[in-house]
Amino acid sequence: MPGCKVGPAQLLGGIGRSKSDADEAGVFRVVTTKNKEVHFVCEGGVETAELWVRGIKLVTKEAIWVIRGSHEWV
Repeated sequence: MPGCKVGPAQLLGGIGRSKSDADEAGVFRVVTTKNKEVHFVCEGGVETAELWVRGIKLVTKEAIWVIRGSHEWV
């Protein structure tokens, strides 16, 4: 399901991968409508990642609201 969450996917630090981004504090991920995960790392740790996630969710809600032409929030 599309969305945005703080933290890496559980598989990010799995077999065959290095620890690189999986252990960083500012990691957050976005799941697209085609069910693809995109990972980002921001400076500022978990708090900044939470702000990014919150902003992405707000922009996404607004875009869905405009596309549907509705006056109700999704």
